Amino acid sequence: MTPSDALATSITPALEMLGEKFMGPRAEVMLLTIAQQESGLRAIQQASGGPGRGLWQFEPPACGDVLTRPTSRFHAALACENCGGVDPSQDAVYAALLTNDVLAAAFARLKLWNDPAQLPLVGDPVGAWDFYVQTWHPGKPRRDSWPIFYKISTDTVQGSIHG
Repeated sequence: MTPSDALATSITPALEMLGEKFMGPRAEVMLLTIAQQESGLRAIQQASGGPGRGLWQFEPPACGDVLTRPTSRFHAALACENCGGVDPSQDAVYAALLTNDVLAAAFARLKLWNDPAQLPLVGDPVGAWDFYVQTWHPGKPRRDSWPIFYKISTDTVQGSIHG
């Protein structure tokens, strides 16, 4: 999947479903960069045999966290309902991430939403990296690939706004 495809078919529909307060270039850039960083926009199941699923490589506890936090649980249940009537339970969401990229994008956005800090400004790859590490807690962070993915994401989002 290309970054443009991910933006058009997964991220944009998820943000529109969640509502205006979840939308905007900051969210689009973060989500697109994280998806590239986590899955290369290819792996919906973690290549190493690990538990990560979906383009954002969610693990079961992350699904449960989004479903139960006061800041995200209402929107998570709404996303489940609007993405094929997925049962709003950790196991059902985790299973659905193998086939439902819009649900995966919605849960990724809600995971970012649960952090009280504001999303970094577009054009701040260092702040975006720090936010990603703080929010995602990657097991093996690969800082060297982040600037490349961030630039691709920024260019893709800006191209979608102007194109």
